[in-house]
Amino acid sequence: MIGPMIAVAAFNLMGVRMYSPYARQMGQMILGSAVSLYFTPPVVAALAGNLPAILAATIAVFIVGTLGALTLSRASGVAWQSTFFASIPGGAMAVLADRHGAKTMKERPQLAQRFVAAIAESIHFAEKNPDRAKASLCKILKIPDVDTLQSAYDTYAVSLVNRSMVVPVNALTEAIEAARETGTNVRKKPADLFDNSYVDQLSKSGFLKELWGLELR
Repeated sequence: MIGPMIAVAAFNLMGVRMYSPYARQMGQMILGSAVSLYFTPPVVAALAGNLPAILAATIAVFIVGTLGALTLSRASGVAWQSTFFASIPGGAMAVLADRHGAKTMKERPQLAQRFVAAIAESIHFAEKNPDRAKASLCKILKIPDVDTLQSAYDTYAVSLVNRSMVVPVNALTEAIEAARETGTNVRKKPADLFDNSYVDQLSKSGFLKELWGLELR
């Protein structure tokens, strides 16, 4: 997945618009077909034989996850909806948390402000410490190839990095329109999906200027 992602990003940076109205559906078909190849008769028989253990493990995971979410919520002051869905991979946490009533940004704006400041410091650290940033990528993403790590770092920590952290409204609008053209049901308006006020506050307070100096762009 990383290879195609880097290739498409490279073409986009060169001005070549990589877009297909059915790319998402085709990708889902390919992934679904690849996963289904593992469902052979012996595998299905093994799953059926271990069904009680699988169900017990699933229930146990939900119980432990719920207890952990409640504990983290009480310790951090973050809404339990956010802490619960924070463990879900794939970037769905924010959407699901909002759907189930999480209002951390509205109820605890100071916490949200500190979180945005931490992201700004993370961006600065990754750019100023490339070796440690790539070591983290290698450890977390299990990427041993040096060239792949360097390419990913150059693309996302150098070429595409947004030091000001301001969400570009036009780019977001284009992304939403592209998603709608591929069949994704996006009901909310672009203005409902972001809030630049926290970044604006960092800029007004001089935090970003102190962090980046003349390099801020």
